[in-house]
Order: sequence, then C-alpha cells, then structure tokens
Amino acid sequence: MLEAEGRHVLDDLKKFARELGAEDEGIIATNKVVVENRVILKCKYWCEGYGANWACPPFVPSPDEFRSILKEYKYALVTKFKCSAKVNEEIRGLLVNQEPHGKRGKELDDFYRIWSEDKRKAHRSLLRLEKFAFTKGFALALGLRPGSCNLCTQCDVKKPCVHPESLRFSPEAVGVNLIKTLQNAGMSLNFPIWRLGETPSLVTMLLIP
Repeated sequence: MLEAEGRHVLDDLKKFARELGAEDEGIIATNKVVVENRVILKCKYWCEGYGANWACPPFVPSPDEFRSILKEYKYALVTKFKCSAKVNEEIRGLLVNQEPHGKRGKELDDFYRIWSEDKRKAHRSLLRLEKFAFTKGFALALGLRPGSCNLCTQCDVKKPCVHPESLRFSPEAVGVNLIKTLQNAGMSLNFPIWRLGETPSLVTMLLIP
C-alpha cells in the first residue's frame, strides 16, 4: 500500500498530466504492464521506422531487456493525449486498404500530418511530465513517447542522434501490448479504422521508481 505522501505525489502527476492536455490517465503497478515478444513484429513487418529510427527496434531495448528494466520501477502512469486527426468514411477506407509502405495520397497524407503534429505535442507534454516527476523526487522517472520518434523530418541512424536529450522510444517499440496494458489501467485504445468519428490514441507512459 502507498503511504499518504506517495499517493499525494502520484495524484499530483495525474493532475499535471491533465493540465498538459491528457484526456485520460491511470496509474498501475509495473507488473500490470504487459510485455510480449510478438508486439515488435508489428514494427518489423509494418512500420517504416524499423531499423531507420533511433527510437525504434533494433536500437531500443528488446522485450526481454525491457522486462528486466520494468522490475526496477514500481508504477507506470499511462496517459492518453488528445488527437485531432478524425476518421471519416473516406479516411477509414484509405486506412483499411493501405498497403505497407504504399503510396497514401493527399487525403491520407493530411491525416498522418495532423496525427504527426499531435504526436509531437504529446511528446513535448511527456517530457514536461517527466521533468515534473524529477522535481517530485523521482530522479529516474522515464517517459515513453507515443509512436515512433518524429522530432526530425528523417532520422539518420548512420549518425548520432541530434536530439539525444529528447529521444524517447514508444511502449510498443519495446514489446508493450498497449491494448492489454490500457485495459489493466481501466482505459481503452482507439484504432482509427474501427469506428468512424474517432481519433487515434496517443498513448504515453511514465515509469516511476
């Protein structure tokens, strides 16, 4: 059980996340963060960031390594930030029929542009939340960003990262099953191809010692 002071600090973190624009949040024990080896197959066989982004596999901890890291943390603040890239019938059809690395067209490019801009905003909010946790005594608090890193127009993994102080990997990049983990936090994950009018979920995690 958390002592009163500890509960107060975690409540402060949740409150600050709301102030930063979070639309939902929950704190769970790190043993409720579900890590599966199969998750990174979605990175390897779908995402164009695989092997081409410093925040993506194989440049990040493996699922086994991340399981060991999680044992050194007590809690995870799981947070969903707002996204304005809404799905209409046309966009849904394009997403359903999109092939990996295929041409997207203007409509889908606009959708991903908005999504990407909102990921940057959520990432900036995550970094502020991480610093806030630092001021509360959690020196080793670590944030995991929403989706693959998009700080630069294009990442050049042949050279050192130009934003190492801001570089963070995503939960799924290290094998976190976000569907199950969010369920454990009493939350849900939106997939834009499922229901019209919804927006993609921008999920961040803050690991708390």
